[in-house]
Amino acid sequence: MPKVTGPLFSLSASGTFMGAMEFRKRQEGGGVVTRIRRCTKPRTASQVQHSQQWSAASAAWSSMLAVEKTTWQDKAKNNGYKTGFMLWISEWFTQRIQSPDRPLLPA
Repeated sequence: MPKVTGPLFSLSASGTFMGAMEFRKRQEGGGVVTRIRRCTKPRTASQVQHSQQWSAASAAWSSMLAVEKTTWQDKAKNNGYKTGFMLWISEWFTQRIQSPDRPLLPA
């Protein structure tokens, strides 16, 4: 459902309408109304694999204890990452981890 602060075709409408139209704001200002874009090409095997790895990494992070997450948070700040989760994901893919293994904390 679009968020509207005026008429439906106003400059501040955003969201979708009846699954047929998409309202969004442009960075330069003004609004855009387009049909909803749907991906017609099937995902490649590489895309599916990457998605599965991302899901496994995210699930592993979610299952960690708060103490472990705090350790990753502290290490992230020292290595230029904004969050411990960002460092976790980076190390997951850099170290080519396969679930149920976990990445090693960087030195």
